Amino acid sequence: MTDVSKDPKYYFNKGKTLYAIGNYEEAIKSFDVAIGMNSKDPDFYMYKSETLHMLGKYDEEVAGYDKAIAINSKDPEYHIRKSWALQSLGKYDDAIVEYDRAIALNPRDPDFYIKKSHALIRLGKYEESIKEYDKAISINGNNPDYYNNKAASLNAIGKFEESAKEYDKAISLNPKNPEFYVKKTYSLNNLGKYEESLKEYDKAIAINKSNPDYHYRKANLLKLLGRYEEAIKNYDVAISLKPNDNRYHEERSETVNLVGEPEKADDIKPKTGKLLMGKNK
Repeated sequence: MTDVSKDPKYYFNKGKTLYAIGNYEEAIKSFDVAIGMNSKDPDFYMYKSETLHMLGKYDEEVAGYDKAIAINSKDPEYHIRKSWALQSLGKYDDAIVEYDRAIALNPRDPDFYIKKSHALIRLGKYEESIKEYDKAISINGNNPDYYNNKAASLNAIGKFEESAKEYDKAISLNPKNPEFYVKKTYSLNNLGKYEESLKEYDKAIAINKSNPDYHYRKANLLKLLGRYEEAIKNYDVAISLKPNDNRYHEERSETVNLVGEPEKADDIKPKTGKLLMGKNK
């Protein structure tokens, strides 16, 4: 009969079980026993690091991934996970270095470019992030989220026409996701295409009538266009779906007071985009 107490895999598997039930401190103890018995298995360090992450011990987490990489530097997964740990420490430049190492090992995984782009965005490098999205899309052009993410970066640098087109690509791949229509309205509002924006809200609402925020956002735009009666109706729907949200009541009350005092057309365009940025995020 095999003595399991002498098998490092026993403690490794025990650690994974403890991790699964949220007993992270005990899981680390089991991983340490496994490592003490076999310090040459990189997965032992990787899972220990994953557990340290759950405890917010990011520096120790990075050190664990370094040990895994020292044993096997050819597995891109260790570099990817180390990147996430570095991002948790706010070390985005260092994280990008690790993403590049993972990409060099497996340049055909589109998710590596997507993850790298997220680190670039945290550094405000939107132009570079767009290039990474394009690389991911060149590998897999059928993932609507890639276009959605690229559109967000385009919005960040004021390229609203281009971002609207990217949202259209996302929508063509997944027309049942209401969020794509709602996000597209940000691009349209900044282009002054308010009527088109209202149509996008209607499309989102047709897919998911029970989301109060869609009605609320549409109401905000109608209000800013001076279409107060329509705005009130949409606020009423939002309130019926989420009666405890004070924002809905406050905006409705303010709009009721504006009935009969439509804004001048010349006053709407310069301020609509700016106000929608705050209220329609």
